[in-house]
Amino acid sequence: MSTTNFRISSTTSSVGNGVLNLTIPVPNSNFYSYSINNISSQASTSILIAISDDTSNSYNGQPASTNLNLQITLANFGITTFPENKLQVLIYNEKPQNFNPANTLPQFIRLVENKKYNAWEDLCDGSFSISNNLQPDEGCGGILEVS
Repeated sequence: MSTTNFRISSTTSSVGNGVLNLTIPVPNSNFYSYSINNISSQASTSILIAISDDTSNSYNGQPASTNLNLQITLANFGITTFPENKLQVLIYNEKPQNFNPANTLPQFIRLVENKKYNAWEDLCDGSFSISNNLQPDEGCGGILEVS
């Protein structure tokens, strides 16, 4: 069974000693991360990672062909506590020129506040989109246990 793009798995990613070792399944080797943001609520510790390959292609549901590997020191983003010993990782695929933090981050924060540790599912199933975004929104993510 192939892995769906942008879906985070505890078999390939982990959180320990304040470091997120993240493997993001992607459709090609041109992907990179350009923005990392703490979007936690009181009920759930969450991080948003914006990635891109600088295209407008839609990859949801397609099998991944490679991985984007990141090592993130969570304290650098103000993440030091983990309710329920979980970290929610949300992956957002968008070209950097279309990523407007002033517009985008409040919408992700509201999603996390409303859905708590289920917010990532809305990205995976396509039921969440950024308002006024001309390109198709896509992403996914997952929940990792903190060790």
